[in-house]
Amino acid sequence: MRRFLVVLALLLGACTPPSAVTTTGGVTVPPDAETVRPDHVVDGDTFEAGGIRFRLDGINAPDRGECMYEEARDRLEDVLGATVALAATGTDQFGRTLARVHAGGLWVNLDMVSAGLALASGGDDVLLRAEDEAFRNRVGLWAVDACGAEGEIPAIAVEPALSVFDPPGPDEDVLGEEQVVLRNEGDHPVVLSGWKLRDESSLHRFTFAPGTTLAPGEILVVSSADRGWDPGDNPVWNNGGDLVLVLDDHGRVIARHRY
Repeated sequence: MRRFLVVLALLLGACTPPSAVTTTGGVTVPPDAETVRPDHVVDGDTFEAGGIRFRLDGINAPDRGECMYEEARDRLEDVLGATVALAATGTDQFGRTLARVHAGGLWVNLDMVSAGLALASGGDDVLLRAEDEAFRNRVGLWAVDACGAEGEIPAIAVEPALSVFDPPGPDEDVLGEEQVVLRNEGDHPVVLSGWKLRDESSLHRFTFAPGTTLAPGEILVVSSADRGWDPGDNPVWNNGGDLVLVLDDHGRVIARHRY
């Protein structure tokens, strides 16, 4: 009888799901992760496997036509390899399966942000710290020479104290009061023609009109009601927190503010 119980215990132990495996930076692979074979990489945060389109949860990489799109896509292809461990976390508005993805000892979501090839999109503290570090190190999207730009980064800054990201009232009714304020902190005028203002998502982009110039010490207010937004006539800034980016006409990041 004792021998039977020992054998039964061993069999049950063999069927127990494996415990989480620690990977780079102490990040763990969830025990319910499944193994999949990526078929096609769409961009730096999206790939297909077995007819399902997966989106890396908590990050946002450049879309086609944007600065560093190819670099982000190529890195994701290299990192994914032949198989990945994947834990689904939900679906997005486009029906893609959101997932934490692990490959070759890396949390892929984190790797893309650490390389400066994706933004942290959401409230994950690990991803947010990785974005901060990539910005400090000026790698990938944050590099001084990103997107073929040359010269020093102009001294244009976001003024958090003057900006209003969540004005009183329903967002749709107060678009003109939802405002980002920029200031030229340098000693020379800066021409903003063709520059862009954007949020953390892939949706909202404001293009500065030809001839827009900011003199030294001057401020510029951009409201969510201004012409130049694509799409327009919509609230832009998330009330619970968002990322403000100012891009020059090359797509290089000039100013960054996360609230």
